[in-house]
Amino acid sequence: MGLPRPVIALLVGLAVIAAVGCTKDTPGAGPTPPNGAAQTSPAQTTPPSVSTVGTGDFCTLAIKIATDSGMMVNKHYVPLSMETLDMFKSVVIASLAVQSQLEAGLPPDVLADFKIVMQYFQALKDNDFSDSTPVPAGFVAANKRVNQYQVDACGVTFDQ
Repeated sequence: MGLPRPVIALLVGLAVIAAVGCTKDTPGAGPTPPNGAAQTSPAQTTPPSVSTVGTGDFCTLAIKIATDSGMMVNKHYVPLSMETLDMFKSVVIASLAVQSQLEAGLPPDVLADFKIVMQYFQALKDNDFSDSTPVPAGFVAANKRVNQYQVDACGVTFDQ
């Protein structure tokens, strides 16, 4: 579906769009993350420890989540070809675990967009990352703005 990456990687690249790809009926397979990366081993579902990250510091927390998931190295999101479903799941699960901390560090104009991205993250998690999880209205534009905020405010780079 060639849509933009998620946030957080968080975001956390977090790069989330309509997941397409493998069906759950395929042994060991799951949906291909929105960026088209292939799945590897089972996802790490334990969120990263964020106890040392201050509440309200979106950039520090987002970078930690992306780095801990393997989606980011030295403030550079890895190229789409290197992202895996496991990385994506890790970002989603970790982001949801500290959503209120992430929100506390965002300006109002980005917060609304971030909430749309998190709405999709929650739906993906609730639906076991099914490729049929509906994308919320406005997601593509919201995700793009959150990613741009990461570039502008956090100094991250999305490698191609």
